[in-house]
Amino acid sequence: MRHLIVAVFLAIMLLPVRASAQPPNCGDHEEIVGTLTEKYDEAVIGTGNAPGRVTVELLASPGGETWTLILTDQRGWTCYITTGLDWKITPMPESGKRL
Repeated sequence: MRHLIVAVFLAIMLLPVRASAQPPNCGDHEEIVGTLTEKYDEAVIGTGNAPGRVTVELLASPGGETWTLILTDQRGWTCYITTGLDWKITPMPESGKRL
């Protein structure tokens, strides 16, 4: 699974930039998070570290109406991975146990 996350991140980093009418797939971390906060009222609700010094962040609006998954490299370069609707919070499993 970790290799898949890194592969997705690298693939997105190599994608051509979309037409100017659409936002780019990648950009400065502060700008992307700021845009998600201003436009969708999203905030970081979870983070994790992936191989290659990559940070995965999940942002969601209050109530989970919208959500966005982003990856950020060690330089602060951030790429959108996916977005969606109706995020639901589930409990974390106890240490050593599976859900």
